[in-house]
Amino acid sequence: MNRLFGYRVDPEVLHSYRTVIPDTLRFHYDTDPDGTYIISITEIDGEAIDEKKLLVTEARKKSDIVPMVHDLIMSYLKVPEELRP
Repeated sequence: MNRLFGYRVDPEVLHSYRTVIPDTLRFHYDTDPDGTYIISITEIDGEAIDEKKLLVTEARKKSDIVPMVHDLIMSYLKVPEELRP
């Protein structure tokens, strides 16, 4: 077992989750009147997101968009917290 971010991690488990992390995302964003960014993921690795699934997050500042989208995708893919980069 190796340690990653203070957690004991099996290298094989870590590798298996790395293979599910997408290479490309397509998203759409709008801003609310108060300036909040609303981001919707529309495509992952070239595959459209099913209408029944809603992948949406928000960010108060432009610099928060990438971390919020990252967290959304990791949650959607069910990657455990201790394995998230």
